[in-house]
Amino acid sequence: MTLRSRFVFPALLTLVALVCGRLGVWQLHRLRDRRSANQIALRALAAPPADLEAIAGEPDSALAYRRVRVTGR
Repeated sequence: MTLRSRFVFPALLTLVALVCGRLGVWQLHRLRDRRSANQIALRALAAPPADLEAIAGEPDSALAYRRVRVTGR
């Protein structure tokens, strides 16, 4: 092995290990966000159905995954 390859190869391995570690942390953050979104959806789906006319003025974010009851013709 040359002197140059003795330093390049371990530096490359260290760089790959750091990138893999950072990707693992990124996956954990995605998991936390996904679990949070799932909890919001489950809470909205567990709520009793609301009348569409009663919730017509609410913002769209409050209506996500919300069940509604509609009457009429």
